[in-house]
Amino acid sequence: MKSQPPILFTKLLGLIATVLLSLPFIGCGNPMATVTGHVTQNGQPVANATVAIFSPTDSSRQYFGATSADGTLFVTYGEDQGMPPGQYTVRVSHSTLADGQPVPPGEEGAALSAAGKVVPHIYLFDQELTAGRNSLELALERGRQDGANSP
Repeated sequence: MKSQPPILFTKLLGLIATVLLSLPFIGCGNPMATVTGHVTQNGQPVANATVAIFSPTDSSRQYFGATSADGTLFVTYGEDQGMPPGQYTVRVSHSTLADGQPVPPGEEGAALSAAGKVVPHIYLFDQELTAGRNSLELALERGRQDGANSP
C-alpha cells in the first residue's frame, strides 16, 4: 500500500506553485503612453504655447502641457505615469501681436494682452498615441485651425 503525502505538504506545494506562476504578472498593469516633442511654426520654435491633449470619446482623459523657449513640449499627467494609449486630439494655443510678432514676456506682454492687442491662435491635431514614449513634432501650419482669430 502506497503512503500518501501529508495534506499540509500538498497544500504547501500548491501554494508555492501558485506563487511561482503568479510572479511574472506582478507589476503588470496597462502600459501607458507618454508624450514629448516640439512645436514649430514655419520651421521656427513656438515658445510659451499651451497644449491640451484630450480624448474625443472620454472626457476624463485630459492632460496639459506647455512649450519652453526652444519649442520643446512638456506634458504633465497628474498622479498618473502617463496616459492610456489611444486616439487623442492635441490642442496647441499661443498668442501673437496683431502683426504676428511674439508677445513680449512679463508685464509688457500682460499689459498688451489686457489692452486687447494680442491675437490668440489655436491649432488642432489628431494623434494616435501608443504605449511607451511618443515624440510629437507639431508644425502649426499643418494643424487644423480652430477659432475665428486663427490666421
